[in-house]
This record gives sequence, structure tokens and C-alpha cells, in this order.
Amino acid sequence: MHLKDTPNERHQPDNRNPEHVRNVQHLSMGCRMMIHKPTLEQDLASDKPTLVEFAAAFCCLVGFFAYKYLAQMLLGDSLVAVWVPFSVLAVCIVFPGLPSASVSPALRIVCRVVAVMLGFYAYAATITYPSGVSAEADTVLAIARFIPLAAITAAVLTFLYPAFVIVPATAVLAKKAIGANLFEIRISHTDYLAVVEMGLLLGIACIVLARGGRIRSAKPTQMLFRCNQQVATVIVFMIGIAAHFSNYFFSGFQKIMLDGGPLFWVFQNPTHVLSINAWLSGSFPFGPWQETAKLVIELADQSHVLLNIIILLAQLAAVVFIARRVTMIGLTLFYDLTHIIIFLVSGIFFWKWIILNLALVAAVHRLPKWVEKRSVVAVCIAVVLFAPAIFGIVRLGWYDTRALVISEAFAVTNSGEVIRVPSNYFGTISITAAQHRLGRYEKGHFPTVTWGSTQTVDDFEHAIDGCSFDIETRQHFRRTSEQISKTIRLTHLYALQRETLAGRYNYDLFPHHVWSNPLLYRDFAAIAAHDIEHYIYRTRSGCTSLSDDGPLYEEHKSTEFIVPLPDGL
Repeated sequence: MHLKDTPNERHQPDNRNPEHVRNVQHLSMGCRMMIHKPTLEQDLASDKPTLVEFAAAFCCLVGFFAYKYLAQMLLGDSLVAVWVPFSVLAVCIVFPGLPSASVSPALRIVCRVVAVMLGFYAYAATITYPSGVSAEADTVLAIARFIPLAAITAAVLTFLYPAFVIVPATAVLAKKAIGANLFEIRISHTDYLAVVEMGLLLGIACIVLARGGRIRSAKPTQMLFRCNQQVATVIVFMIGIAAHFSNYFFSGFQKIMLDGGPLFWVFQNPTHVLSINAWLSGSFPFGPWQETAKLVIELADQSHVLLNIIILLAQLAAVVFIARRVTMIGLTLFYDLTHIIIFLVSGIFFWKWIILNLALVAAVHRLPKWVEKRSVVAVCIAVVLFAPAIFGIVRLGWYDTRALVISEAFAVTNSGEVIRVPSNYFGTISITAAQHRLGRYEKGHFPTVTWGSTQTVDDFEHAIDGCSFDIETRQHFRRTSEQISKTIRLTHLYALQRETLAGRYNYDLFPHHVWSNPLLYRDFAAIAAHDIEHYIYRTRSGCTSLSDDGPLYEEHKSTEFIVPLPDGL
């Protein structure tokens, strides 16, 4: 008689089949391994930093400093600078450092974001220098066209090996150096250096910790000092974020160290004047809408003391808030909020800092709890305080005044129309033009610098007193009329070449740091470079104020000269 299997019997393995038994055993062992295998975050949470990991992180810092020093030497000559990104790419291919899976999640996130951002920037920030000026310049420009390709390729490889972030960071440094060398003028690094140095530090750390490393090497990576690689990369990341916080801390520290006294800036500085001067400079985002612009400035005027207090405390808090993950996140988000507000009230756009800060917020969420240990916090506080010795820390602290010096170009068309030229037109050196730093060729102008700022209380008080400066004042941004004329002619020639090749020079699409508001320069956008007969370069010193009809500019001194264009331009 055949009996039916009971339900329990149907689910029992067939012990008479050895192969089936082995399969079940292997499956069971695999499941147990999956259940008990720790994740990278669990490893980081359980591991604690020792002196070995701190020593390894210090070696990474030394490596960063050495690389930075070497780069500064190599980037001084354009013919050398143009090859540096390709050389660094070759080095990273040979010595790629730690693979992505071996570094901490925080470092991995920031390396990827910085690499993609700087890869895009290296592509979009074209060197707006014309061809045909000299054989050497043409050679440099021909090679430089391939720098974005190296930067973007490395940005993709960063997802596999974080050390490749060094390449797009170096590419940005190289292109900035080439632009400054070709135009023979200084280009501010305030907007990009913090991002570049973050990428360099983290990328170099991946190579140093792995003692070079090899792609697809059969041997396991030999770690520096046999340290714990995840723990060491977390410490390096904390050094990086502390160095970034140092930019904010020293901006606040600079404000209390101004010669008016520690509280003078807080209670006396008219921060809202920045918006008036930005409006007159053509960069104020609300400039085309007069009533809205006036309302924004008036609100800032009524609350400028409160705003000054909040900004100063937030900047100085960086040295304390580095101690906890939650405070780091909150403070970093607040910094991004201030960057957005600064753009809205001035046109100064720290978009690279905003993206970096968002990446840092995402990364801090992935940090282990032990980063709040006293040893790690002590190192971070020390980095915040002493970062200027190694990093390019910016110190954004000054007095805002109504004594505004405007240096700008005007295009004179074939029909005789005189049209103001936007700073965006100058492409690679647009930040220099926006800051009115193309040059002051004659003495007697106000001693204030970018948008009426100064770091001396004496100039501040003279500006309050009707801009009553002595006639023999200090001359900033000194350049000859020949040097200024050369800069304008080179920009014009580039615009002509772009119109010939593409039909139009789209200067507003360049990734500027300070955007001249396109809505305030529609008349210039309506003409072509071929319509320009010559330029006028004009420098004016005047006292600014706000009236019912908008910004007022009481001119005290004006100097100008004509920039003729050679035949054929």
C-alpha cells in the first residue's frame, strides 16, 4: 500500500542524496556569513583611532603641503603649467592609491562631488585668450584644449579610485595660472581655492596611505605604518573639513582684528552699502526691478547690526562647532544660506562653496561617533586655528564704505553710441573686471578697493565724512594705460574670433564668480564685436547713496583714455 507523505515529510531534505546535503550546507554557511559580515560603517563604528592613524594622517598633510609647493613652482610658466594636469593623470594611473571600497564613506562622497564639480569647471571655464597673438601662446592654448578631457576622465575614475580627484583640482589650478600668465594680471582665487585644496588633500591622502598602490595588483595594499585605512581616511577627512571651517573662522577673526576695535565692525559697518555699490557696478540681481531692489536694501539697512552679529558669531563658532557632527551639519547649512543671501544682495556667487558644503553635510552623516572623541576634536580645533600655515585660507573681513571707485570699459560703436561693457565680457578675467581691478593708471582716486571696501578705520571715517579724502591717497591696482589697453584689445580680439567661429560670443554662459546682471546690459548684448570702433576706459571715484529713484553716485574724480583698435580688428 502506498502512503501519502505528511506535510512535514515533504519539507525534509533527502539525506540519502549526498550532493543535496552538501548544497544545503553550503547555502547555510553562506547565509550565516552574510548575516554576520560587518559593513564598512560598522567597522568604522567599532574601530577607534590610535596614534598610528594620527601619524598617518599627519604624513598625508605633509604630502599635501609638498604637492602644493611643487605645483606653485611649476605653474609659474605657462608652457610648463599646461602639461602639469596630464603628468598628474599619468602618476595617478601608475599610483592610484586606495580603491573606493577601502576608504571611508565620508571621504568617498566628497572626492566624487569635488571631482565632478571641478571637472565641469575645467571644461566650462574656457581660457578666453585669442589665437594668433604669439607662437608660444598658440602652443599653450592648443595643448590646454585637452585639459578638460583629462579632468573629466579623471572625474569618472574618481568613482573607482578617489585619488584621481587630484587631476581636476590641478586642472583648475593650471588653467587659472595660464590665464593669469597670458593676460599678465592677477585673478582672485577666493571662489575656488578652498574646493581645490579639499580635493588635493583627500586625493593625496589616498595615495600616501596606500604607499602608492597598484591597479589590479594581486598583492593586498600595504598601508602606511600598517594603519587602519578606514580610520585614517576619516581623520584626514576631519582635517579637511576643519581646514574649510578655518576659512569662515578667520573671516570672522579678521573682522574683530580690524583697526577700529573688536566690536567696531559689528555696530558701525553698514553692510547694506554693499548692495548699493553692487547695483552701481552692474551686478545686483534685483537691479532691474527698482522698487524691489530698494526694499531689499532698506530692510538690510534697518537690520544691519543684527545681521552683523549673527554673521560674526556664526563665523567664529566654526572653531567650537567642529566638535560635534550635528553642529557641523547645522553650521554648514547656515553657511550655505549666507552664500545664497550674499548672491541675492550683491551678485557674488560662491556656487562652488555651496556645492562643497552640501557634499560635506552628506559626508558628515556617514561619520562614526568616535570623531567626537577628545583626541579627534583637539586635532580639528588645532587645524582650524593653524590652517593658514598650510592651506590658502581666505580672510573675508573689511569695512564697507560709500567711497566707490569704478574702473570699467565702454564700447563706442561705428554709429557713435557709447555702451557700458559688462564684466562678464572679460571671461577668464571677469572676476578681475567685476572687482574694478583692471587697473588704475592715475593717482588721486579714493584709497578704497573692491566695491568701496577698506581695512582701515581712517578711510572708513573719511568715507562717512562725505568721502573727504586727501588728494594724495594710496594708489591701488596700479597699471599703465598701455597694460590696460592690451587687456581690452585681447578680449575684443577673442570676441571677434568667437563671432566668426560660432556666430556669437556667449560670455554670460561662462561660470563666473561675480555675474554682471545680463538684464542691466541688454544694450551691449544687442551689438556685435564687429560693430565696435574703439573703447573708452574710465575710472571714477564717487560717493554712493540711495534715493527714491535708485542709487546715486556723486562723482569726485574721473579719468579716462581711449583704447583704439588696430586696423583689421
